[in-house]
Amino acid sequence: MQDIVLSKEEIIKVEIITVSQRLFQRFGYKKTTMEDIAKALGKGKSTLYYYYKSKDVIFADVIGFEAAEIMKKVERETEKCSTATEKLKAYLKVFFDEIRNKINFYELIRLEMLDNFEMSAYKPAIDFIYGYQEKNMIFLVETLLAGIENNEFDPSLKDDVNQVAYTLMSAIRVVILDLSLKNHKVEDFSDVLMKILLKGLRP
Repeated sequence: MQDIVLSKEEIIKVEIITVSQRLFQRFGYKKTTMEDIAKALGKGKSTLYYYYKSKDVIFADVIGFEAAEIMKKVERETEKCSTATEKLKAYLKVFFDEIRNKINFYELIRLEMLDNFEMSAYKPAIDFIYGYQEKNMIFLVETLLAGIENNEFDPSLKDDVNQVAYTLMSAIRVVILDLSLKNHKVEDFSDVLMKILLKGLRP
């Protein structure tokens, strides 16, 4: 496999994302400032603003980085599976486990949201949850189609596979957001959710 060579600009952006991710996890979204990020990087604010115009844009890239990391783990685990049903089970387990591993991040955002009832306070948490949608949708559509092809899932779902995938993703997203707000253990819910999903998918 050919090594990927990053440009100087790409290397600096990765450094910014990595440092920002650590600060968001430690101090939360609300309390972390652009000045904090620049100081942690050992660079001036002007340098930081050259690459990122705002904290919101940095946060969006942190979300993208987090999503990519989770989907890499999903791909590694699901490649070991021989059926679409097994892939869905592995996907849910990895996804819920990864969210559990990031519970400190969720806890800080949860507290920020509970401390401030303005809609703007909800945006970081909602953005974080929605940030996983695109990659998850691709995986779910491909898995559903494979399951339909192998007669694991109801063939009548094929014409509406995008809507079905979106419904599944929405259910998962709502469960995770609700659990993060109420501080429940997310790992307790993956098996239950899987049972419900399979009942709706099977012929």
